This record gives sequence, structure tokens and C-alpha cells, in this order.
Amino acid sequence: MDFALLTTGHETLPLIQAIAGDSRHRLVAFVADDAVAADVSKLAPSARRFEVPAELLGLPGIQAVVVDSSDSEALEVAKQLAANSVAVLLIPRAEQGIEFIYQFGLIRDEQPGQFRLYPVRPLRLHPLVSRLRGILHSGELGHIHQLQWQREEPVAGKPDEPCLLTKNQIDQALLHDTDLLKVWAGEFDQITSIQTGDSDQGILQAAVSLGGQKALPSHWTCRGTSGVSTWQLTVVGHAGQVTLKGDRDPSRITWQSTLGGRAAPPEIVVFDWGTAVLQEFITGSAAGVAVTELWANDLCRSFDLLEGAHRSLRRKRTVDLYFDTPSERGNFKSTMTAVGCSLLMLTLLTILMGLGAGAVAKDLNLPPIVMQVVRILVFAPLFLFLLLQVGVFLAKPSGGRSS
Repeated sequence: MDFALLTTGHETLPLIQAIAGDSRHRLVAFVADDAVAADVSKLAPSARRFEVPAELLGLPGIQAVVVDSSDSEALEVAKQLAANSVAVLLIPRAEQGIEFIYQFGLIRDEQPGQFRLYPVRPLRLHPLVSRLRGILHSGELGHIHQLQWQREEPVAGKPDEPCLLTKNQIDQALLHDTDLLKVWAGEFDQITSIQTGDSDQGILQAAVSLGGQKALPSHWTCRGTSGVSTWQLTVVGHAGQVTLKGDRDPSRITWQSTLGGRAAPPEIVVFDWGTAVLQEFITGSAAGVAVTELWANDLCRSFDLLEGAHRSLRRKRTVDLYFDTPSERGNFKSTMTAVGCSLLMLTLLTILMGLGAGAVAKDLNLPPIVMQVVRILVFAPLFLFLLLQVGVFLAKPSGGRSS
């Protein structure tokens, strides 16, 4: 299979190495920054380098493209290649946005059976991730109390200054970590997001609680550090505890466990994630449409979680991801707005009818009381409605403290 590469970082190098090391595949073209281009050329010397992403559109024979970028031009080219039945291996980034992911859904509807979107998520394929998933499904830990994910992200600054994170750092970490939490805990449908120190300078700490009817309770926190990027997952069960530790390198994870009252020595497992990702993509693509549909839908749900966290921050409460129950106050406002608009239109209509009735009454020499009754019938509903609006403020409870 002939691959192309659109990248602005070094994250895809293990995958490019796996492609270049397999005689069945080859990297034929790439677009990369100068810092990355030299490393890519070492791994795939025969690959042609292009300056702008649009040049890949005129290159025949490309069957798959690896995208590790949030650049608008690169993402637009990725969508056009997907529309031309080129498989897209995408490293998810928060900056790509949920709109970009949903646009792939439109392409999938137009290209049924030919569209392939594969999210590159190396940690999902790690042997220790699969081992923990098996333990959770077998019930070896007993009743699970909580999954606790703690992450630290490096920030620039002086040692005596607080370590403040940017919103992009938090979003990227949350997108990455919740995607993995879904593997162990199940699909989340409720999310509560809290941020400490939210200011123009940065965020001191972010915390997210995740839950659902069929998901294990999970809690995620992220704070800044002057050191390196690290993460730790702690699974607390009635019969024991398992801890996974890692850093920015997705190929290396440390396992610690306490099962049956006995603590096992730490275990470090390293695996070749580039080869594992390539193999999963090739196998899944050959399996048919059902697998590729699963990939795309799962990626959409990951971005839905991120969007749900943003919505929870704005509303300052827990939100339902796929069904947000309307509040009574919201229903009341909607109903009263509809009633008020209807009354205004009916009042305008009855005024016109009243003017016509007045002309008829004048021609027939009817008594003045008739027109007074007509005027009351025309304006009474509107005045009553406005009086009810005033009653809302009169009935509003006091905001002061109770004695």
C-alpha cells in the first residue's frame, strides 16, 4: 500500500518507520516542517517531499494518508483525499475541532463502502491496557469504586511562578485520556467539568468527573508542572488495586498491582506501537465496512466528550452528552414567549376587526356601549398576560439570608 504523510510533529515517526520497514508498503510522499522532514527522509529515502499539502492531490496512486496536523490547509486536503477514497490515518488533536470530525461523516454518507477513517491511538494497543481491560471484565478486582486518572503537563515559566496550563493543553490531554478511559470504563453519557484559576494567564488545575448508566465512575485531573509530562491511572476495586504509569512515550507503561492483599513488584512493558497500529489498520480495512464505521463513530464520541466538557463549564453543572433534559425554567420561558408572540399577533388582528366593527356600528347607529365592549374584548387578553409577567417578579423569592 502506498502512503502519504501530512505532519507538523514527530509523533508519527514510529508509524513511518513501520511502513518503511514493511516490504508490502511504502511512503511515497510527505509534507512536513524542516525539523521533521530530515527524520522522515532518513526512514524513507525514496519518499518525495512537497512544500504544500495541496500538491498531494495531484499525486496518483496514493491509497492512504497519515495526518498529524491541525493546520487548516492540511485538514482540507485530508477531507478531499477521503472524498477520493483515500484512507485517512488521523492522529486526533483537540485543535481539529468537532466540526472537522463531523464533516468526515458527510463524506462517509457520500462514499459508502469506500470511506475509511482510522484514528491513530497507540495506547489502546498496549499489552498492559489489554491486560487491565481483561481484569475489569473478569471481575478480578471485585466491585470497582473508581478509576482515577492524574496527569501533569509541562509549562514554561519561572520556578517561583505557578504552573498554569493553557486551554489547548487541557483539551488535548482530556481528548487523549478520556479516549483511553472509555476502553476500561465503558461509554460515558454524563460529564462534570471544573477548572481552578481560570483566567487570562492560565488554568491551575482542571478536573472532570465522568459517568453513565453502563460506565464505571471515573475522575480525571490535570495540572501543570515544571518537569516532564506524566500520567497515572489508579483503579480501586473491592478486592485490590491496579496502577498504570506512563509519560509522553506511548510505547512504555509501568504496571503496579495489589491483588488478594499482596503487592506485586512493578513491571515495565515496552512495545512497538508503530507496527501494532499499522497491523490494526490493515486488518480492519480488510475486514470491511463494519470495522471502519466503528472507528469513525468511536472518534466522534471522543470529540463529543470534549464538547460536553466545554458545555459543562459554561453551564456550571453536570450535562448529559446525548440527551440534555430541559429545565422547568427553560420550558416556562419558551412557553411564555410563544404565548406572548401569539397574543401580539391576535391583538393586531382583533384591532383591525374592531376598526371594521366600529365602521359598521356607526352605519347602523348602534349604542356606544357596543364599541366599549369590543375594545375590552380586544385588549383584555393582552393586559392580562402583561399583568402575569409582573406577577413573576412579585412572586420571586428574596435573595437575602434567612434568619
